[in-house]
Amino acid sequence: MSGRIGKAIRVSFIWIDKGSVFLGYISAFCAISLTLIVFISVIARYAFNRPLAWSDEVSAYIFLSHCLLALAYATYKEAHVSAEMLYVHFPRRIQFVISLIGYTIALMCTVVIIYYGSILFIQYFVHHWRSDTEYAIILWPFIMMVPLGFLMFGLQCLSRMHALIARRRRNGHQTM
Repeated sequence: MSGRIGKAIRVSFIWIDKGSVFLGYISAFCAISLTLIVFISVIARYAFNRPLAWSDEVSAYIFLSHCLLALAYATYKEAHVSAEMLYVHFPRRIQFVISLIGYTIALMCTVVIIYYGSILFIQYFVHHWRSDTEYAIILWPFIMMVPLGFLMFGLQCLSRMHALIARRRRNGHQTM
């Protein structure tokens, strides 16, 4: 790779990683907000016998946002749940190939989800669809989390693949 192109690619992956960390912070804020809403709802229901009708709906939308925004951050930290019973016993070269295949499959699935999620988002946005509850919450910002979350997840898969290959080049087949 030429010097400029190689540097541009490295800088791009640095920005993807920073974007994933930023989404991780937003996801953490969503988790804290969700915890507070559920806590307040429980107190209102059981201590004051005054349930908050809106809390279930809002909690569901925040939970959706939290999960989708956390995808890229979990991938950046390589913290996804995985079955490693056999993987850890394979030689490093096989682990490298399995990891690249896993990220490639995730990337292919991501492209499909981004495509259909974007179509769904456009429909919700254009038609101004709202929830069927009395609060009639605008739904497109929450539906937008699907293509956004998976776009960043896909970019982070590319970043992790780049990091795997760079580590492999740097350390040879000794370490992943």
